[in-house]
Amino acid sequence: MMKKSPYTNFILMLILSFIGMYITMYFNTYELDHVYFSFTRFYISCLGVSVMAIIMLLFMRNMYRISMTKPNDFDKKFCY
Repeated sequence: MMKKSPYTNFILMLILSFIGMYITMYFNTYELDHVYFSFTRFYISCLGVSVMAIIMLLFMRNMYRISMTKPNDFDKKFCY
């Protein structure tokens, strides 16, 4: 069984937060006819999730550390 990456949980958490924020934007509607796709609400939800992701990464940087066995592994994988 493969070990699940902490980034998988992080991405799932951000997706669920986006859905929650987007649905919350519609709580202030008066009638059901006023519920429609709004690019502004989508944009604000994306903006909120991106700021939240940055804050979460800064506060939990020990959880989301890239582990490398040797310092040269990065050079071998990405620099050549």
